[in-house]
Amino acid sequence: MSSKNRKLKNLLVDSNFQIKYAFYFASSGVAVMGLMFMFITKRINTLLMHMVSFSGQDLATEAAITSLLYDISLYTLIAFVINTVFSFCFALYMTHRVAGPARVIESYIGDIKNGNYESQRTLRKSDDLQSVMAALRDLCAHIKANTSSKQK
Repeated sequence: MSSKNRKLKNLLVDSNFQIKYAFYFASSGVAVMGLMFMFITKRINTLLMHMVSFSGQDLATEAAITSLLYDISLYTLIAFVINTVFSFCFALYMTHRVAGPARVIESYIGDIKNGNYESQRTLRKSDDLQSVMAALRDLCAHIKANTSSKQK
């Protein structure tokens, strides 16, 4: 398996959670960019209406202005697509920082429930939920201490 496939597989730790929130994130970006595109299009149409009503305009000037307005619309649409793709990918990356630690924490809780207090789970330094993992380690130490004192 190539390293690209392995990295993508590792990125999607909890695909349902991550893809759902990536779509939420991308959808909000689409909504904002869509409103902006709609506003720009409306302003361009208003400008075109004013230009058409202006007398004395030659055909070459009108064609040049129409071409420039088309370019503005095209660049806005390209920015819209790039923003949507970037938002989706960024959201996948950011949710990975929560989904990965959540998976490790769930596994650690399973170890504690099974009485395995010696299990040492750690998170990467860049992962979120560090405080939750630290609290679980403290809880595990507390349960281990109480369990061993009751057995004596």
